Amino acid sequence: MGRGSPAAAAGGSADDDGGGKSSWPELVGRHVVEAVAVIKSQRQDVFVKFFGAGDAQPPDFDAHRVCLFLDGDLAVVRTPVVG
Repeated sequence: MGRGSPAAAAGGSADDDGGGKSSWPELVGRHVVEAVAVIKSQRQDVFVKFFGAGDAQPPDFDAHRVCLFLDGDLAVVRTPVVG
């Protein structure tokens, strides 16, 4: 006890702004439909934006956006993160 951050004590995690989970490494390799369902179930405050596997990460940060990078089979190829 006593080691957690105020955000963690309030129900958030230490690596975000208190809004909830900020990355989903467990979704790499999963189909887009499943990935979106998991993200939206955990973070109702974000929208999901879709990109091709070879696309660059958007240069701007948006605390309400999760980028999904997909291959030709619509599988997630990079860890989805808020930003």
